Amino acid sequence: MLAGRPGFRDGVVGRAVDQPDLWVLTTRWRDVGSYRRALTGFAAKSIVVPLLSTAVDEPSAFEVLHEIGGDGTAGSDSDSALAADAGRTRLGEAAAPRVATDLQTPAPVPGTMSS
Repeated sequence: MLAGRPGFRDGVVGRAVDQPDLWVLTTRWRDVGSYRRALTGFAAKSIVVPLLSTAVDEPSAFEVLHEIGGDGTAGSDSDSALAADAGRTRLGEAAAPRVATDLQTPAPVPGTMSS
């Protein structure tokens, strides 16, 4: 709906990589006036404004899932880059509950034999 308004340049829908239920809608406009005029119609007031009122100020990294160009028709979808278990895996458990690192085993000293 916003993509068809005068002054719309492009838009992106993304999802937070660490909170899959947190989304971002980013739009770019020719100028502030174009954006404000896009929100004045009945459809915008009944659909877009209620959506925007649910926004939260939440810092995160977002992955782009859908893009739309300024002509309103040149959209492209992207597959999620998140691992299948991203919502179930805790920090530090990416490969297994315990992953050995070189910090847990001393490195051999050069010129000595290891037993």
